[in-house]
Amino acid sequence: SDVSAVSAAGQATAFLTNKGRVFADGVLWKDSEGSILVDVAASQEAALARHLKLYKLRSAVTIAAEEDARVVTRPEPHDGFFEDPRAASKSLGYRGILKKSLEDEEDPVEYRRRRLAAGVAESDEIAGRVPLVCNLDLLGHVSFSKGCYLGQELTARAFHRGTVRKRILPVVLAHRDSHFVKGTPVLDVADVFRYLRDDLEGDVAVGVKPGTSLHADGKEVGSLIASEGPIGLAVLPLDFCGIGSSTAAASHGDLVLGGEAGQATNDFALRVYRPAWWPDDLAA
Repeated sequence: SDVSAVSAAGQATAFLTNKGRVFADGVLWKDSEGSILVDVAASQEAALARHLKLYKLRSAVTIAAEEDARVVTRPEPHDGFFEDPRAASKSLGYRGILKKSLEDEEDPVEYRRRRLAAGVAESDEIAGRVPLVCNLDLLGHVSFSKGCYLGQELTARAFHRGTVRKRILPVVLAHRDSHFVKGTPVLDVADVFRYLRDDLEGDVAVGVKPGTSLHADGKEVGSLIASEGPIGLAVLPLDFCGIGSSTAAASHGDLVLGGEAGQATNDFALRVYRPAWWPDDLAA
């Protein structure tokens, strides 16, 4: 992203390797003293600090952990919080950087469920992957008008040539005879949670696990990269989903889980949908 445009309201960002793969993702904030705060997953903090120090060269920049602060999320507006700066903000809710002693945080599982239902992957789920496959261009993490950056050549080439053939999309476990999520519809988080409450009714005791292969019509078409109970994120070909091609969206079959997961959920299938923030020019 373009650091010169960072404000107190935050800006989505990503850090790439020299091969154009995601090293880490996060949000940049400008504090009252003009310093830039990097909101990044705790699992990536130390590695990112080393990465930044390696490339700062002789720049007069100090890179250090902010030990007395933490990131807090909220589903509703709250004093001192801003809308999540990613394009999916209406689904993701609000974020704030506060003193560690000042605020009780939202249940991390509730935030994770909301994020996955919104179709947003982050941190270790996307590390090592191509940024455009992870939808970082769609969510506002990537600037195509700023100056040079590490990994720019491969990212810009894929973007301008339109060669992104697969992306991360949200999936939900559904009864095989259910008509819910047929034909890659657009759903917001409320739609998904309503279905889980009213239709699925806790029938699925077993969840779907990351790393599970996904099959359709006897062929492996993708893989699950994140999940929380019956909600997940999968890397899938766009033409399979009928997105950005002449293929009818309703023509694809149900996604079946491979291995033991498939046997444990034999009466169910994974259905893919487009999140509410998905751009119209990438519609089915």
